Amino acid sequence: MSLGAQDFEYADTTSTKKSTIYTLDGGQFVGKVIKNNDKEVVIETLNIGKVTIPKYQISEIIEGGAITSAQFVIISFNGGVFVGTIIKNDDKEVTIETRDLGKITIPKFQIKQIKQLDGSNFTASGDYQPNQVFASRYFGTTNALSIKKGESYVKYTLIGPDIQFGVADNVTVGIITSWVAVPLIVTIKSVHELTKESSLGYGVLIGNMGWPSLINDLGFNLGVLPFATYTKGNRRRNINFALGYGQVWAVNNSGGAVLGSIGGIVQIGKKASFVFDSIVFGSTSADFGFLLTPGLRFQKKDDAAFQFGFSFVASRTGINPLQIIPVPIPRFAWFRKF
Repeated sequence: MSLGAQDFEYADTTSTKKSTIYTLDGGQFVGKVIKNNDKEVVIETLNIGKVTIPKYQISEIIEGGAITSAQFVIISFNGGVFVGTIIKNDDKEVTIETRDLGKITIPKFQIKQIKQLDGSNFTASGDYQPNQVFASRYFGTTNALSIKKGESYVKYTLIGPDIQFGVADNVTVGIITSWVAVPLIVTIKSVHELTKESSLGYGVLIGNMGWPSLINDLGFNLGVLPFATYTKGNRRRNINFALGYGQVWAVNNSGGAVLGSIGGIVQIGKKASFVFDSIVFGSTSADFGFLLTPGLRFQKKDDAAFQFGFSFVASRTGINPLQIIPVPIPRFAWFRKF
């Protein structure tokens, strides 16, 4: 039997412990060890039965842990999503047993990604729900949730792209701009998990007018917005509070303002979530304003989502009464993981 990179688990009604065998070629076998001598180890897995592994091919054996039937999601290059238990994984193809479609065999060259799932990927009824990698963004603001190292995504809007890179498990670096690259803003955010349901983050946005600064005599121009953010909840249901101070330096026109935000997301269906975002700004107690944007986000796959909403602008200057103006153009956003 080929010792390819696999992860199979063993279900045993007489034991609640498992052993994991790692081979030198990257293979991983999970189950119950039924034989272990000087020459070989025999492990009984749930899906492929007994596997005999020569001792010289084994790099490590780890014992302990609960035995469960591992669930995987397979994503194909043509957009197919298959969730279930892998019962075969060799050099040519993968066979997965799904709840709705039964056994499905997929050629290896058609597979884009294979990922093991946990309880957070399923609803109470057992339905698969995609990973909320885009949960670190609302409409315009961010929160104290991060993306993993190596994960990246882009949010396209009618104004321009917002690209985010996971450089570490708790550090995200990104670029925000318009379709004409004006302005150009670099974002840096670090987050820290306080408890399972709360996180604290801090970061900074730094930007200027971009390429026009190089070809026109605009003089020195720079904007800096340090901020802190606190998120209560998880990726499917949360509320976020953020506070920062934005300062702009430009020739004969410099100033700053306090900026705050309240945002959140609530999953309201298998593939839909309610998203709320806001920005509150003010330079004095008499001059302030805010932007409110409620909307909906739809996500059918791990690597793509779509959202739309409508914004309302409210402002007051001096002793003038508060004015609330609806924005007639909807806010659209397309998320893509890459």
